[in-house]
Amino acid sequence: RQDLYGPAGKLAALLAMTVASLGEDRQARDWWKTARHTADASDDRALQIWIRGHEAMSALYSVRPVQLVLRLADEAIAIAGDRKDAAVMEAMASRAQALAILDRAEEAEAALHAMQDRFARLPQTPATERLSIGAWPETAMRHTAAFTYTCIGNTAEAEREQTGALALYPDTMPRGSHHRR
Repeated sequence: RQDLYGPAGKLAALLAMTVASLGEDRQARDWWKTARHTADASDDRALQIWIRGHEAMSALYSVRPVQLVLRLADEAIAIAGDRKDAAVMEAMASRAQALAILDRAEEAEAALHAMQDRFARLPQTPATERLSIGAWPETAMRHTAAFTYTCIGNTAEAEREQTGALALYPDTMPRGSHHRR
């Protein structure tokens, strides 16, 4: 039974992401809660971190209270401690973006720089790889930087990051290819 907690947590998180993308916010919150509790019952610390990070980002884009986003991101970052893997990147990204939304520019930039420093030590990941616990692509890092810089009013840096992200998307990804035309 213990061996099933990890896969069940990941599946619950994927369901949360799916129903959130369909606009079913209440169902998404229920699935995030299930994902968090199931991951916490497992021995998989990376999964616990990854789920909280993705839940924080989902909460941010579902326009839930920014303090909730920060709480989830901070929980993930605290669980991660000094781990060197990619599981915490989504939480760090959520934190930087939430602080930028709150117009806490210095803190947002510090969070962004901490995220970029950790990212620099990770192995490269293709732009298409967003759901692996052990990977985080440069496109995600650049998206976070562009969002953060836009919110705090640094449009030159925001534009530089947007251009850098678009250049990294393969032509086979609609997200990237239609913006380059």
